Amino acid sequence: MNKLVLKGVDPKLFIEFVKKSARVRDKKGDKMIAESLPFHIHGDKISSIKENGTKTTMKISSEKLSLFCENYAEVIEKLGDNICRIWLFSSKTFVSGGLKHFKDKINIELTLNDNFDATGHLTLFNESAKIRFSLADASSVFEDINFEDIDDLFDVSDAKASFNINSVELKKIGGATKLESVLDKKHESVGFFTEDGYLTFKTHSVDLKLHETDVNLSGISIKKDLIFTICEEDQNVFIKTYNNIPIIVFKSTETDTRQYIILLDEFSEKTTLDSVEEEIEQIDFATWADMGDEDPLF
Repeated sequence: MNKLVLKGVDPKLFIEFVKKSARVRDKKGDKMIAESLPFHIHGDKISSIKENGTKTTMKISSEKLSLFCENYAEVIEKLGDNICRIWLFSSKTFVSGGLKHFKDKINIELTLNDNFDATGHLTLFNESAKIRFSLADASSVFEDINFEDIDDLFDVSDAKASFNINSVELKKIGGATKLESVLDKKHESVGFFTEDGYLTFKTHSVDLKLHETDVNLSGISIKKDLIFTICEEDQNVFIKTYNNIPIIVFKSTETDTRQYIILLDEFSEKTTLDSVEEEIEQIDFATWADMGDEDPLF
């Protein structure tokens, strides 16, 4: 077995990378839970590809190795055309029990098997500390990944419609989704439509105007909990069909992050609330532990 060491990694950068994956999570009872942290080192990138349990959404976020670690050229040469797969059991433990303990840059040591998968332990270390995390057997937990297929999935050249949402609007969308729970209107779907020249976000209780647009949208509906899996970054958004399944695709303009969410059937309830934004700002959502959290773990 061979050792692979990524040197000079900024722990804060790694935490932000982990957070993107950690947003894609599942419910256990009334609470959202974060589970595993799978990622790949391939070519000149480190990537995390995360699906939820029902496979209604998938997010892929990547960072160039040249920005992630100082010895990127050595890592690229050592792996060649191979993909190193790494599967940690808990995003929360990895951040709270590991990365947050380091202030200065760290090294990441991996042991690779004959297939170039990381096995045994992942070790974070610098001069101040060394922390080890057990890894799952990659061959038993990873599904086969074809990055060309992923590129095809996120190809939006045949999109039926497109629009933009900025990070401020996404924060308001999250607030509107939480507000529905405060008002005891616990329905499963939320979505987007256009009316009177405005892009509008819709829950059962709220119609929230976002910005003017000339796009014509109706019946764009997704499962409510999935709103909280979207990174609060400026996004280009596309409606398309992939393998006869209608999906909405989010592509961040700030980072190399892409996500799709499967669309639901159209829902038609319509209740407009006046001064929605003012109500959102007045509510202390931190006290509502049963609802989605923008920063669930950290």
